[in-house]
Amino acid sequence: MAEFKLLPLKRLHIGYQRISLYIYFLSLALIASGLLFSRAMISIGFISFMANWILEGNYSEKWHTLKSNRAGMIISAIFFIHLLGMLNTQNISYGMGELRVKLPLLLPLFYGSSKKLIKAIKPDYFLYLFIAAALFASIISFLKFEYNYEYQTVEDLNRMALVGENIQLSLFINLSIFSSLYFLIKQIHLSFFIKLLLLLNAIWQIIYLYLLNSLTGYISFIILLIFSALFVLKYKKRMLFLLGFIIFSIGFLLTLYLQNEINKFDQVQKIDFKNLPKYTINGNEYFHDTVGKRTENGYYIDIYVCREELKKEWEKVSYLDFTGPDRKGQNLSETLIRYLSSKGLSKDSVGFHSLATKDISFIENGCANFKYTNKFSLESRIYNILWQLNKYNKTGNATAQSVSQRIEFLKASLIIIKENFWFGVGTGDVMDEFNQTLEKTGTKLEKKYRNRVHNQYIVAFTALGFFGFIIFLFITFYPFFKFKMWGNYLFITFYLIILISYFTDNTLETQMGVSFFSFFYCLFCFSKSEK
Repeated sequence: MAEFKLLPLKRLHIGYQRISLYIYFLSLALIASGLLFSRAMISIGFISFMANWILEGNYSEKWHTLKSNRAGMIISAIFFIHLLGMLNTQNISYGMGELRVKLPLLLPLFYGSSKKLIKAIKPDYFLYLFIAAALFASIISFLKFEYNYEYQTVEDLNRMALVGENIQLSLFINLSIFSSLYFLIKQIHLSFFIKLLLLLNAIWQIIYLYLLNSLTGYISFIILLIFSALFVLKYKKRMLFLLGFIIFSIGFLLTLYLQNEINKFDQVQKIDFKNLPKYTINGNEYFHDTVGKRTENGYYIDIYVCREELKKEWEKVSYLDFTGPDRKGQNLSETLIRYLSSKGLSKDSVGFHSLATKDISFIENGCANFKYTNKFSLESRIYNILWQLNKYNKTGNATAQSVSQRIEFLKASLIIIKENFWFGVGTGDVMDEFNQTLEKTGTKLEKKYRNRVHNQYIVAFTALGFFGFIIFLFITFYPFFKFKMWGNYLFITFYLIILISYFTDNTLETQMGVSFFSFFYCLFCFSKSEK
Protein backbone atom coordinates (compact mmCIF):
# COMPACT_ATOMS: atom_id res chain seq x y z
CA MET A 1 0.00 0.00 0.00
CA ALA A 2 2.83 2.40 0.92
CA GLU A 3 4.61 1.48 -2.32
CA PHE A 4 1.43 2.26 -4.28
CA LYS A 5 1.20 5.73 -2.69
CA LEU A 6 4.87 6.53 -3.35
CA LEU A 7 4.73 5.52 -7.01
CA PRO A 8 2.59 8.47 -8.20
CA LEU A 9 4.79 10.83 -6.16
CA LYS A 10 7.88 9.40 -7.83
CA ARG A 11 6.29 9.81 -11.25
CA LEU A 12 5.31 13.36 -10.34
CA HIS A 13 8.89 14.09 -9.27
CA ILE A 14 10.29 12.68 -12.52
CA GLY A 15 7.81 14.75 -14.48
CA TYR A 16 8.77 17.87 -12.54
CA GLN A 17 12.45 17.33 -13.27
CA ARG A 18 11.65 17.46 -16.98
CA ILE A 19 10.26 21.00 -16.68
CA SER A 20 12.61 22.29 -13.97
CA LEU A 21 15.12 23.54 -16.53
CA TYR A 22 12.42 25.71 -18.13
CA ILE A 23 11.60 27.15 -14.70
CA TYR A 24 15.29 27.98 -14.23
CA PHE A 25 15.26 29.73 -17.62
CA LEU A 26 12.16 31.73 -16.72
CA SER A 27 13.54 32.68 -13.30
CA LEU A 28 16.83 33.93 -14.75
CA ALA A 29 14.97 35.78 -17.49
CA LEU A 30 12.93 37.59 -14.84
CA ILE A 31 16.11 38.66 -13.06
CA ALA A 32 17.80 39.83 -16.28
CA SER A 33 14.75 41.90 -17.27
CA GLY A 34 13.97 43.06 -13.73
CA LEU A 35 17.36 44.76 -13.44
CA LEU A 36 16.07 47.30 -15.95
CA PHE A 37 12.35 47.35 -15.16
CA SER A 38 11.27 46.16 -11.70
CA ARG A 39 12.58 45.15 -8.28
CA ALA A 40 9.55 42.88 -7.94
CA MET A 41 10.61 40.94 -11.05
CA ILE A 42 14.07 40.44 -9.51
CA SER A 43 12.60 39.16 -6.24
CA ILE A 44 10.18 36.82 -8.02
CA GLY A 45 13.03 35.53 -10.18
CA PHE A 46 15.24 34.71 -7.20
CA ILE A 47 12.42 33.15 -5.18
CA SER A 48 11.24 30.97 -8.08
CA PHE A 49 14.84 29.90 -8.78
CA MET A 50 15.37 28.82 -5.16
CA ALA A 51 11.99 27.08 -4.93
CA ASN A 52 12.70 25.20 -8.15
CA TRP A 53 16.13 24.14 -6.86
CA ILE A 54 14.55 22.71 -3.69
CA LEU A 55 11.68 20.94 -5.47
CA GLU A 56 14.01 19.48 -8.07
CA GLY A 57 15.78 17.31 -5.49
CA ASN A 58 18.91 15.32 -6.48
CA TYR A 59 20.75 16.78 -3.49
CA SER A 60 23.51 14.16 -3.50
CA GLU A 61 24.42 14.94 -7.12
CA LYS A 62 24.22 18.67 -6.42
CA TRP A 63 26.57 18.32 -3.46
CA HIS A 64 29.20 16.56 -5.59
CA THR A 65 28.82 19.15 -8.34
CA LEU A 66 29.19 21.96 -5.84
CA LYS A 67 32.39 20.49 -4.42
CA SER A 68 33.92 20.53 -7.90
CA ASN A 69 32.98 24.23 -8.26
CA ARG A 70 34.49 25.52 -5.02
CA ALA A 71 36.40 28.31 -6.71
CA GLY A 72 33.20 29.58 -8.27
CA MET A 73 31.02 29.46 -5.23
CA ILE A 74 33.63 31.07 -2.96
CA ILE A 75 32.16 34.45 -3.92
CA SER A 76 29.17 33.55 -1.72
CA ALA A 77 31.55 33.78 1.23
CA ILE A 78 31.02 37.57 1.08
CA PHE A 79 27.59 36.87 2.55
CA PHE A 80 29.02 34.66 5.28
CA ILE A 81 31.70 37.11 6.43
CA HIS A 82 28.93 39.70 6.84
CA LEU A 83 26.94 37.07 8.73
CA LEU A 84 29.98 36.62 10.97
CA GLY A 85 30.05 40.41 11.37
CA MET A 86 26.72 40.12 13.21
CA LEU A 87 28.68 38.83 16.23
CA ASN A 88 30.11 42.34 16.57
CA THR A 89 26.74 44.06 16.04
CA GLN A 90 24.46 45.82 18.51
CA ASN A 91 21.75 46.89 16.04
CA ILE A 92 20.54 43.38 15.21
CA SER A 93 17.43 44.45 13.29
CA TYR A 94 19.42 46.71 10.94
CA GLY A 95 22.00 43.96 10.51
CA MET A 96 19.30 41.47 9.53
CA GLY A 97 18.12 43.95 6.93
CA GLU A 98 21.65 44.16 5.55
CA LEU A 99 21.86 40.37 5.30
CA ARG A 100 18.48 40.22 3.58
CA VAL A 101 19.75 42.60 0.88
CA LYS A 102 22.82 40.41 0.41
CA LEU A 103 20.88 37.14 0.04
CA PRO A 104 21.40 37.09 -3.77
CA LEU A 105 25.09 36.49 -3.03
CA LEU A 106 24.05 32.90 -2.24
CA LEU A 107 22.96 32.37 -5.86
CA PRO A 108 26.40 30.96 -6.90
CA LEU A 109 26.02 28.23 -4.25
CA PHE A 110 22.83 26.95 -5.84
CA TYR A 111 23.59 27.77 -9.46
CA GLY A 112 27.00 26.11 -9.21
CA SER A 113 25.53 22.91 -7.79
CA SER A 114 23.24 22.18 -10.74
CA LYS A 115 25.11 20.22 -13.43
CA LYS A 116 22.04 20.34 -15.66
CA LEU A 117 21.86 24.12 -15.40
CA ILE A 118 25.58 24.62 -16.05
CA LYS A 119 25.46 22.43 -19.17
CA ALA A 120 22.29 23.92 -20.64
CA ILE A 121 22.64 27.66 -20.16
CA LYS A 122 24.91 29.84 -22.28
CA PRO A 123 25.52 33.52 -21.43
CA ASP A 124 24.62 34.60 -24.98
CA TYR A 125 20.89 33.90 -24.52
CA PHE A 126 20.56 36.08 -21.45
CA LEU A 127 22.93 38.75 -22.72
CA TYR A 128 20.70 39.22 -25.78
CA LEU A 129 17.70 39.44 -23.46
CA PHE A 130 19.55 41.91 -21.22
CA ILE A 131 20.57 44.04 -24.22
CA ALA A 132 16.96 44.13 -25.45
CA ALA A 133 15.68 45.03 -21.97
CA ALA A 134 18.30 47.78 -21.66
CA LEU A 135 17.30 49.17 -25.06
CA PHE A 136 13.58 49.32 -24.28
CA ALA A 137 14.16 50.62 -20.74
CA SER A 138 16.46 53.39 -21.98
CA ILE A 139 13.99 54.53 -24.63
CA ILE A 140 11.03 54.47 -22.22
CA SER A 141 12.91 56.28 -19.44
CA PHE A 142 14.21 58.95 -21.83
CA LEU A 143 10.79 59.64 -23.32
CA LYS A 144 9.22 59.70 -19.85
CA PHE A 145 11.84 62.13 -18.55
CA GLU A 146 11.85 64.36 -21.60
CA TYR A 147 8.13 64.69 -22.26
CA ASN A 148 6.37 64.01 -18.95
CA TYR A 149 8.40 66.53 -16.98
CA GLU A 150 8.69 69.70 -19.02
CA TYR A 151 10.65 71.75 -16.51
CA GLN A 152 13.34 69.30 -15.45
CA THR A 153 16.93 70.52 -15.06
CA VAL A 154 20.43 69.08 -14.83
CA GLU A 155 19.80 68.59 -11.10
CA ASP A 156 16.89 66.26 -11.90
CA LEU A 157 18.78 63.83 -14.12
CA ASN A 158 18.95 61.35 -11.22
CA ARG A 159 15.25 60.68 -11.94
CA MET A 160 16.05 59.19 -15.35
CA ALA A 161 16.19 55.52 -14.29
CA LEU A 162 12.94 53.53 -14.28
CA VAL A 163 14.15 51.57 -11.23
CA GLY A 164 17.11 52.10 -8.91
CA GLU A 165 19.53 54.97 -9.37
CA ASN A 166 21.37 56.41 -12.36
CA ILE A 167 24.73 55.15 -11.12
CA GLN A 168 23.47 51.54 -11.12
CA LEU A 169 21.71 51.96 -14.46
CA SER A 170 24.92 53.33 -15.97
CA LEU A 171 26.70 50.08 -15.04
CA PHE A 172 23.99 48.03 -16.74
CA ILE A 173 24.12 50.23 -19.84
CA ASN A 174 27.91 49.83 -20.04
CA LEU A 175 27.58 46.06 -20.01
CA SER A 176 24.89 46.29 -22.69
CA ILE A 177 27.07 48.51 -24.90
CA PHE A 178 30.17 46.35 -24.79
CA SER A 179 28.22 43.09 -25.05
CA SER A 180 26.61 44.48 -28.21
CA LEU A 181 30.01 45.38 -29.64
CA TYR A 182 31.32 41.93 -28.68
CA PHE A 183 28.52 40.15 -30.54
CA LEU A 184 28.89 42.54 -33.47
CA ILE A 185 32.56 41.64 -33.93
CA LYS A 186 32.73 38.07 -32.63
CA GLN A 187 29.52 36.48 -33.91
CA ILE A 188 30.30 36.32 -37.62
CA HIS A 189 27.26 34.13 -38.34
CA LEU A 190 24.79 36.90 -37.46
CA SER A 191 22.73 38.38 -40.27
CA PHE A 192 23.37 41.89 -41.54
CA PHE A 193 20.07 43.07 -40.04
CA ILE A 194 20.98 41.80 -36.54
CA LYS A 195 24.43 43.38 -36.77
CA LEU A 196 22.86 46.68 -37.81
CA LEU A 197 20.51 46.51 -34.82
CA LEU A 198 23.44 45.80 -32.47
CA LEU A 199 25.38 48.74 -33.91
CA LEU A 200 22.44 51.13 -33.62
CA ASN A 201 21.77 49.87 -30.09
CA ALA A 202 25.39 50.51 -29.07
CA ILE A 203 25.31 54.04 -30.56
CA TRP A 204 22.00 54.92 -28.86
CA GLN A 205 23.08 53.55 -25.51
CA ILE A 206 26.36 55.48 -25.61
CA ILE A 207 24.22 58.61 -26.08
CA TYR A 208 21.91 57.48 -23.30
CA LEU A 209 24.89 56.83 -21.01
CA TYR A 210 25.89 60.46 -21.50
CA LEU A 211 22.36 61.59 -20.65
CA LEU A 212 22.43 59.64 -17.37
CA ASN A 213 25.01 62.06 -15.96
CA SER A 214 26.80 59.37 -13.94
CA LEU A 215 30.52 59.96 -13.36
CA THR A 216 30.92 56.26 -12.53
CA GLY A 217 29.28 55.41 -15.85
CA TYR A 218 31.62 57.74 -17.74
CA ILE A 219 34.75 56.37 -16.03
CA SER A 220 33.61 52.78 -16.64
CA PHE A 221 32.97 53.50 -20.31
CA ILE A 222 36.41 55.09 -20.85
CA ILE A 223 38.25 52.27 -19.07
CA LEU A 224 36.25 49.59 -20.91
CA LEU A 225 36.87 51.32 -24.23
CA ILE A 226 40.63 51.35 -23.59
CA PHE A 227 40.53 47.73 -22.39
CA SER A 228 38.56 46.65 -25.47
CA ALA A 229 41.04 48.33 -27.78
CA LEU A 230 43.95 46.69 -25.97
CA PHE A 231 42.16 43.33 -26.08
CA VAL A 232 41.75 43.57 -29.86
CA LEU A 233 45.17 45.08 -30.63
CA LYS A 234 47.30 43.19 -28.10
CA TYR A 235 49.65 41.81 -30.77
CA LYS A 236 49.77 44.90 -33.01
CA LYS A 237 52.49 47.17 -31.63
CA ARG A 238 52.04 49.99 -34.17
CA MET A 239 48.33 50.17 -33.51
CA LEU A 240 48.95 50.15 -29.75
CA PHE A 241 51.29 53.12 -30.16
CA LEU A 242 48.61 54.95 -32.16
CA LEU A 243 46.02 54.07 -29.51
CA GLY A 244 48.26 55.45 -26.78
CA PHE A 245 48.71 58.69 -28.75
CA ILE A 246 44.93 59.02 -29.24
CA ILE A 247 44.25 58.41 -25.53
CA PHE A 248 46.88 60.97 -24.52
CA SER A 249 45.51 63.55 -26.98
CA ILE A 250 41.91 63.11 -25.82
CA GLY A 251 43.00 63.28 -22.17
CA PHE A 252 45.00 66.44 -22.88
CA LEU A 253 42.09 68.12 -24.66
CA LEU A 254 39.66 67.17 -21.88
CA THR A 255 42.07 68.61 -19.32
CA LEU A 256 42.26 71.89 -21.25
CA TYR A 257 38.46 71.99 -21.53
CA LEU A 258 38.00 71.34 -17.81
CA GLN A 259 40.58 73.96 -16.91
CA ASN A 260 38.78 76.47 -19.13
CA GLU A 261 35.48 75.73 -17.36
CA ILE A 262 37.15 76.18 -13.96
CA ASN A 263 38.62 79.51 -15.07
CA LYS A 264 35.19 80.63 -16.30
CA PHE A 265 33.67 79.63 -12.96
CA ASP A 266 36.24 81.70 -11.08
CA GLN A 267 35.62 84.83 -13.17
CA VAL A 268 33.56 87.37 -11.21
CA GLN A 269 32.04 90.65 -12.40
CA LYS A 270 33.87 93.80 -11.38
CA ILE A 271 31.77 95.86 -8.99
CA ASP A 272 32.49 99.14 -7.25
CA PHE A 273 30.97 98.21 -3.88
CA LYS A 274 31.44 101.75 -2.55
CA ASN A 275 29.16 103.29 -5.16
CA LEU A 276 26.22 100.89 -5.33
CA PRO A 277 22.82 102.60 -5.86
CA LYS A 278 20.67 102.90 -2.75
CA TYR A 279 17.24 102.87 -4.42
CA THR A 280 15.44 101.03 -7.21
CA ILE A 281 13.86 102.81 -10.18
CA ASN A 282 10.61 102.77 -8.14
CA GLY A 283 12.23 104.48 -5.16
CA ASN A 284 12.40 101.38 -2.92
CA GLU A 285 15.54 100.68 -0.94
CA TYR A 286 18.09 98.12 -2.15
CA PHE A 287 19.78 95.61 0.13
CA HIS A 288 23.50 95.10 -0.59
CA ASP A 289 25.58 92.44 1.19
CA THR A 290 29.18 93.39 0.40
CA VAL A 291 30.72 90.89 2.83
CA GLY A 292 29.45 87.42 1.82
CA LYS A 293 30.15 87.90 -1.90
CA ARG A 294 28.26 84.79 -3.06
CA THR A 295 28.17 84.44 -6.83
CA GLU A 296 26.10 82.71 -9.50
CA ASN A 297 27.64 82.49 -12.99
CA GLY A 298 30.12 85.15 -11.85
CA TYR A 299 27.40 87.61 -10.77
CA TYR A 300 27.04 88.64 -7.13
CA ILE A 301 23.87 87.24 -5.56
CA ASP A 302 23.36 89.51 -2.57
CA ILE A 303 23.50 92.96 -4.15
CA TYR A 304 20.74 94.85 -5.98
CA VAL A 305 18.15 93.01 -3.87
CA CYS A 306 14.72 94.47 -3.21
CA ARG A 307 12.53 91.75 -1.68
CA GLU A 308 9.54 94.10 -1.46
CA GLU A 309 9.36 94.47 -5.25
CA LEU A 310 10.16 90.80 -5.87
CA LYS A 311 7.35 89.67 -3.58
CA LYS A 312 4.86 92.00 -5.24
CA GLU A 313 5.80 90.89 -8.78
CA TRP A 314 5.98 87.20 -7.87
CA GLU A 315 2.46 87.16 -6.43
CA LYS A 316 1.14 88.41 -9.78
CA VAL A 317 2.39 85.35 -11.69
CA SER A 318 2.48 82.43 -9.26
CA TYR A 319 0.31 80.67 -6.69
CA LEU A 320 3.39 79.64 -4.67
CA ASP A 321 4.10 81.74 -1.58
CA PHE A 322 7.14 84.00 -2.02
CA THR A 323 8.16 83.36 1.59
CA GLY A 324 7.45 79.61 1.39
CA PRO A 325 9.21 76.66 -0.25
CA ASP A 326 9.55 75.86 -3.93
CA ARG A 327 8.57 72.40 -5.20
CA LYS A 328 11.93 70.99 -4.06
CA GLY A 329 11.40 72.25 -0.53
CA GLN A 330 13.97 75.04 -0.86
CA ASN A 331 13.34 78.64 0.13
CA LEU A 332 11.54 80.04 -2.92
CA SER A 333 12.74 83.63 -2.51
CA GLU A 334 16.34 82.36 -2.37
CA THR A 335 15.78 80.28 -5.52
CA LEU A 336 14.33 83.33 -7.30
CA ILE A 337 17.19 85.62 -6.23
CA ARG A 338 19.82 83.09 -7.34
CA TYR A 339 18.07 82.55 -10.68
CA LEU A 340 17.94 86.30 -11.39
CA SER A 341 21.60 86.58 -10.39
CA SER A 342 22.58 83.75 -12.75
CA LYS A 343 21.22 85.86 -15.63
CA GLY A 344 23.01 88.98 -14.41
CA LEU A 345 19.70 90.69 -13.57
CA SER A 346 18.92 92.99 -10.67
CA LYS A 347 16.70 91.48 -7.97
CA ASP A 348 13.91 94.04 -8.33
CA SER A 349 10.86 94.67 -10.52
CA VAL A 350 13.01 95.57 -13.54
CA GLY A 351 15.02 92.36 -13.32
CA PHE A 352 11.90 90.29 -12.65
CA HIS A 353 10.14 91.55 -15.80
CA SER A 354 13.04 90.22 -17.87
CA LEU A 355 11.98 86.67 -16.97
CA ALA A 356 9.90 84.61 -19.38
CA THR A 357 6.99 82.37 -18.40
CA LYS A 358 9.19 79.27 -18.65
CA ASP A 359 11.68 80.90 -16.24
CA ILE A 360 8.91 81.24 -13.66
CA SER A 361 8.09 77.53 -14.05
CA PHE A 362 11.72 76.56 -13.59
CA ILE A 363 11.96 78.68 -10.43
CA GLU A 364 8.76 77.14 -9.05
CA ASN A 365 10.32 73.71 -9.60
CA GLY A 366 13.44 74.65 -7.62
CA CYS A 367 15.90 75.62 -10.36
CA ALA A 368 18.26 78.32 -9.08
CA ASN A 369 20.43 78.83 -12.17
CA PHE A 370 19.28 79.27 -15.77
CA LYS A 371 22.26 77.20 -16.97
CA TYR A 372 20.76 74.14 -15.31
CA THR A 373 17.73 74.35 -17.59
CA ASN A 374 19.94 73.03 -20.39
CA LYS A 375 19.91 69.65 -18.70
CA PHE A 376 21.94 67.74 -21.29
CA SER A 377 24.72 70.32 -21.54
CA LEU A 378 28.19 69.20 -20.39
CA GLU A 379 29.00 72.78 -19.38
CA SER A 380 25.98 72.96 -17.04
CA ARG A 381 26.94 69.65 -15.42
CA ILE A 382 30.50 70.78 -14.76
CA TYR A 383 29.27 74.12 -13.42
CA ASN A 384 26.87 72.35 -11.05
CA ILE A 385 29.71 70.26 -9.59
CA LEU A 386 32.00 73.28 -9.24
CA TRP A 387 29.21 75.24 -7.55
CA GLN A 388 28.65 72.43 -5.04
CA LEU A 389 32.35 72.21 -4.20
CA ASN A 390 32.65 75.98 -3.94
CA LYS A 391 29.66 76.25 -1.60
CA TYR A 392 30.91 73.36 0.54
CA ASN A 393 34.36 74.94 0.76
CA LYS A 394 32.91 78.27 1.90
CA THR A 395 30.09 77.10 4.20
CA GLY A 396 30.93 73.51 5.14
CA ASN A 397 27.30 72.59 4.37
CA ALA A 398 26.83 69.66 1.96
CA THR A 399 23.02 69.42 2.23
CA ALA A 400 21.33 68.41 -1.06
CA GLN A 401 24.69 68.35 -2.86
CA SER A 402 25.55 64.87 -4.10
CA VAL A 403 29.26 65.53 -4.73
CA SER A 404 29.90 67.43 -1.49
CA GLN A 405 27.98 64.83 0.53
CA ARG A 406 30.40 62.16 -0.66
CA ILE A 407 33.27 64.18 0.78
CA GLU A 408 31.43 64.50 4.11
CA PHE A 409 30.76 60.75 4.22
CA LEU A 410 34.38 59.94 3.34
CA LYS A 411 35.68 62.10 6.20
CA ALA A 412 33.36 60.33 8.65
CA SER A 413 34.35 56.88 7.37
CA LEU A 414 38.06 57.55 7.91
CA ILE A 415 37.34 58.50 11.53
CA ILE A 416 35.28 55.33 12.08
CA ILE A 417 37.96 53.11 10.54
CA LYS A 418 40.65 54.71 12.68
CA GLU A 419 38.64 54.04 15.84
CA ASN A 420 37.63 50.47 14.84
CA PHE A 421 40.58 49.43 12.72
CA TRP A 422 41.04 45.73 13.43
CA PHE A 423 37.51 44.32 13.72
CA GLY A 424 35.22 47.06 12.37
CA VAL A 425 31.88 48.14 13.81
CA GLY A 426 29.86 45.08 12.78
CA THR A 427 27.45 44.41 9.95
CA GLY A 428 24.46 46.11 11.55
CA ASP A 429 26.11 49.15 13.13
CA VAL A 430 27.56 50.87 10.06
CA MET A 431 24.74 53.39 9.63
CA ASP A 432 24.52 54.10 13.38
CA GLU A 433 28.26 54.77 13.49
CA PHE A 434 28.04 57.15 10.54
CA ASN A 435 25.20 59.09 12.16
CA GLN A 436 27.04 59.34 15.48
CA THR A 437 30.31 60.34 13.84
CA LEU A 438 28.64 62.99 11.70
CA GLU A 439 27.06 64.41 14.88
CA LYS A 440 30.42 64.42 16.71
CA THR A 441 32.12 66.25 13.86
CA GLY A 442 29.44 68.95 13.97
CA THR A 443 28.18 68.34 10.43
CA LYS A 444 25.79 70.85 8.90
CA LEU A 445 24.29 68.09 6.76
CA GLU A 446 20.54 67.73 7.32
CA LYS A 447 19.50 64.34 8.74
CA LYS A 448 17.48 63.23 5.71
CA TYR A 449 20.63 63.50 3.56
CA ARG A 450 22.89 61.49 5.86
CA ASN A 451 24.16 58.14 4.63
CA ARG A 452 27.22 55.91 4.66
CA VAL A 453 30.19 56.49 2.39
CA HIS A 454 29.63 55.64 -1.28
CA ASN A 455 32.53 53.22 -1.60
CA GLN A 456 32.13 49.45 -1.27
CA TYR A 457 35.75 48.91 -0.25
CA ILE A 458 35.50 51.43 2.61
CA VAL A 459 32.06 50.17 3.70
CA ALA A 460 33.49 46.64 3.93
CA PHE A 461 36.47 47.91 5.93
CA THR A 462 34.15 49.89 8.22
CA ALA A 463 31.89 46.91 8.92
CA LEU A 464 34.46 44.10 9.04
CA GLY A 465 37.70 45.79 10.04
CA PHE A 466 41.19 45.10 8.67
CA PHE A 467 41.03 41.31 8.86
CA GLY A 468 37.56 41.13 7.32
CA PHE A 469 38.58 43.55 4.58
CA ILE A 470 41.57 41.40 3.59
CA ILE A 471 39.24 38.38 3.37
CA PHE A 472 36.80 40.47 1.31
CA LEU A 473 39.55 41.36 -1.18
CA PHE A 474 40.72 37.75 -1.39
CA ILE A 475 37.19 36.51 -2.07
CA THR A 476 36.70 39.23 -4.71
CA PHE A 477 39.82 38.45 -6.75
CA TYR A 478 40.40 34.73 -6.14
CA PRO A 479 37.87 33.37 -8.70
CA PHE A 480 39.32 35.56 -11.45
CA PHE A 481 42.78 34.04 -11.09
CA LYS A 482 41.56 30.54 -10.22
CA PHE A 483 39.42 30.36 -13.36
CA LYS A 484 42.15 32.06 -15.45
CA MET A 485 39.60 34.48 -16.83
CA TRP A 486 42.07 36.90 -18.45
CA GLY A 487 41.13 35.50 -21.87
CA ASN A 488 37.37 35.88 -21.36
CA TYR A 489 36.38 39.29 -22.72
CA LEU A 490 32.83 39.30 -21.36
CA PHE A 491 33.86 38.26 -17.85
CA ILE A 492 36.66 40.85 -17.66
CA THR A 493 34.27 43.54 -18.94
CA PHE A 494 31.72 42.62 -16.29
CA TYR A 495 34.33 42.41 -13.51
CA LEU A 496 35.90 45.75 -14.43
CA ILE A 497 32.45 47.35 -14.18
CA ILE A 498 32.00 45.88 -10.70
CA LEU A 499 35.47 46.82 -9.43
CA ILE A 500 35.13 50.39 -10.73
CA SER A 501 31.68 50.72 -9.18
CA TYR A 502 33.11 49.72 -5.79
CA PHE A 503 35.03 53.01 -5.72
CA THR A 504 31.98 55.25 -6.11
CA ASP A 505 28.98 53.23 -4.93
CA ASN A 506 27.82 50.67 -2.34
CA THR A 507 27.23 48.05 -5.03
CA LEU A 508 26.72 45.16 -2.61
CA GLU A 509 24.52 47.17 -0.24
CA THR A 510 21.55 47.53 -2.62
CA GLN A 511 19.22 44.98 -4.19
CA MET A 512 19.97 46.22 -7.71
CA GLY A 513 23.74 46.13 -7.28
CA VAL A 514 24.02 42.77 -5.53
CA SER A 515 21.54 41.15 -7.94
CA PHE A 516 23.48 42.42 -10.96
CA PHE A 517 26.72 41.11 -9.49
CA SER A 518 25.41 37.67 -8.50
CA PHE A 519 23.46 37.06 -11.70
CA PHE A 520 26.23 37.83 -14.18
CA TYR A 521 28.89 36.25 -11.98
CA CYS A 522 27.03 32.94 -12.25
CA LEU A 523 26.41 33.42 -15.95
CA PHE A 524 30.06 34.02 -16.83
CA CYS A 525 31.76 31.75 -14.28
CA PHE A 526 29.69 28.58 -14.52
CA SER A 527 28.12 28.64 -17.97
CA LYS A 528 29.82 27.92 -21.24
CA SER A 529 31.19 31.01 -22.91
CA GLU A 530 33.63 31.84 -25.62
CA LYS A 531 37.09 33.07 -24.77
